[in-house]
Amino acid sequence: MHIKRFDIQNFRKLKCCKIELSDKTTVFVGANNSGKTSAMDALAKFLSARKFVFNDITLSNRKKLDDIGKVWINGGNFDFEGCMQEMEQIMPALDVWIDVKDNELHYVSNIIPTLDWNGGVLGVRFIYLPKNVEKLCVSYKEAFETAVKTCASSKKVKLALWPQNLCEYLGKGDLFNTLFEVKAYVLDPSKMNDDDLQPTDYLMECTTSNPLLGLIKIDIIGAQRGFSDTGDESAGEANYHTQNLSSQLKSYYDKHLDPENEPSPEDLKTLQAMEKAK
Repeated sequence: MHIKRFDIQNFRKLKCCKIELSDKTTVFVGANNSGKTSAMDALAKFLSARKFVFNDITLSNRKKLDDIGKVWINGGNFDFEGCMQEMEQIMPALDVWIDVKDNELHYVSNIIPTLDWNGGVLGVRFIYLPKNVEKLCVSYKEAFETAVKTCASSKKVKLALWPQNLCEYLGKGDLFNTLFEVKAYVLDPSKMNDDDLQPTDYLMECTTSNPLLGLIKIDIIGAQRGFSDTGDESAGEANYHTQNLSSQLKSYYDKHLDPENEPSPEDLKTLQAMEKAK
């Protein structure tokens, strides 16, 4: 079995990137900030279940995400299929193409696309999508409308409260991981070499979030000198052991006392003073 290619879309600077692998060793070579680390992080997050962060979304896609939020706030008709298609064009995705020999079919029986498949190449698409689009819509609208009502209740204090848009909503705390998850879909091998990426067939969703679990192993040596990725689990473990009192107090404040978290009218003066002090 051989991994032939990775296709990465909408992940940080990698808007659309195809990476072909050699039979034995593949080396990424390029200038600083050319996307080498982003490519490795994409593989780790999709195939090793490492946490995504909101900044993994390509910067140029965020306005499109906000436009979806505006439709929800303005009371547009909720179109599940249309919304998923829009999200597909925005959210991080990874296509994995593998070449399978006849004596290895039992390892990939869960991703064979049709009974007519004659062996050879198989493909799986991983996309970071909402767990439930309707629940995402409802939770965002509730937070947005609460902020509007709170501001309206105090005419003396003029302040922009969270969330101002869908991106701001998803970028706070762990909402991005709470409301989204990796979903996997079987691809059509006959379209592997098409110039345009094939659309996702939502009827071909896999029964697990990682149908390649046990077939592909990702080992990453963490960056040195404190430059490791914020979503790196090993870095997180190290930070846990060196956590000091101030960081614990900040965590408690963020969870229980932060006036920006669903503020009451009494919090508005505090927030206004904080804004002026910046």
